[in-house]
Amino acid sequence: MRSSLFVLLFALISYLTVASAVYTATPVGYGTGSLNFTWNYIGYYGDLVNSTTSVISSPNDFILTSDGRSLILVDALSPSLRVFAKNNFTNFVQLNISSLPTVFSYEQISSEIYWAGVLGALGLINTTSSRLMLIAPTSLSTITGLAYDGQTTLYVADFDNARVLAYRSNLASSAPIRIYGKQTINDTTQPQAPTINNIGSPYRLRLDCFGNLWVADATFVRFLRFPAGSSTPDLVWGQTSFTSTYYGEDRDSFTNPFDIVFSQDCSVAFVADEKRILRFRAPFGSAQPAEAVLGASSFIVPGSFGTITRIQLEDYRNGTGLLYIMDGNYNRIVVGSTSWAAASPAPSGSVSASMSSVNGGASASSSVAQSGNNATSASSSRFATSVSSSPIQIGNNSSSSQSGTASSTSTPGAASPNVSGGAGVLATWMRFLL
Repeated sequence: MRSSLFVLLFALISYLTVASAVYTATPVGYGTGSLNFTWNYIGYYGDLVNSTTSVISSPNDFILTSDGRSLILVDALSPSLRVFAKNNFTNFVQLNISSLPTVFSYEQISSEIYWAGVLGALGLINTTSSRLMLIAPTSLSTITGLAYDGQTTLYVADFDNARVLAYRSNLASSAPIRIYGKQTINDTTQPQAPTINNIGSPYRLRLDCFGNLWVADATFVRFLRFPAGSSTPDLVWGQTSFTSTYYGEDRDSFTNPFDIVFSQDCSVAFVADEKRILRFRAPFGSAQPAEAVLGASSFIVPGSFGTITRIQLEDYRNGTGLLYIMDGNYNRIVVGSTSWAAASPAPSGSVSASMSSVNGGASASSSVAQSGNNATSASSSRFATSVSSSPIQIGNNSSSSQSGTASSTSTPGAASPNVSGGAGVLATWMRFLL
């Protein structure tokens, strides 16, 4: 019952909170402006034009796979994973995972192993064998966001407990290595007012190319940036300070900030703010205004999307790319091409000769002297693990009624909450899943 309630109310929680009397609208004329950025519509996964049948009923999350061939969507009302071949907007393979709970967030580890954030637990899913294992390393609520640095650390947005937890990615210990928004693991209280030391309701998480963690704070209507290895933020967007309480549709304020994504060189950032997308230009600083908007005629006019709760960017490394927009109100993922002036040189931080992808993972050689549009690399690939050359097989003739891998063997169910052991714990789980 509780899980069903979360599915129905998940997208409304932050809106209802933001509408409380704590917040005051941004003053009229404060940072007003208008500059639409170009976004050329290509197509969308989901609702079919002039049809009452949708291939997506209630999208919670989606990722672009590391091989660049597929899009995996997490559907909430009929818990399932739906795999679309890239640019095949209608046909998909449905992966029927035994005893799959409602999945709120999804993150790739390798070509076939994925993290899944569910109610009260983490899940490990093998998409080839259709097997699931649930792990509860500590007291967790709804996991609304995951970020994996591809090497050592998994970040978990613990929505109802108002915190973000960082774990060793092999889960060698059930205790987090770092806590964001709280001082102790036992503190699960809800903060009443924003400070530099708390998080109201963490939603999506992102790692940029310098290892900084970005947290969408839905309750306090802001984004927080945490430097690598630090649990104290050094930057806030959407507010004039870490304690201010504005909301609005201006260029430097938000209504419902849900997600953020970066170009591979971190020269630009795109922010999903409910009905619109804002673009920011490096170098990044606190209370920074957006330079451009998509989904509205100006910064102070409501956007034209429904509710944007997830975005992904496939960056071609030459100042152009594809922007994927998950619109929960219309049960679809809309795709379009966009462009921006590539940064030269890199905006800040030190980028090594083997610059990782923007979301903190896939090892991408810094031959940023691109070879045109052929040098594609999806910025949603957040891992450095070498992936096998055997991707999920889609097939051009896959219909929406087609099921995925049939070998759905018995599922172990929820593991003991007391996860402990050495560095080989995750390896043991993976061997089981394999």
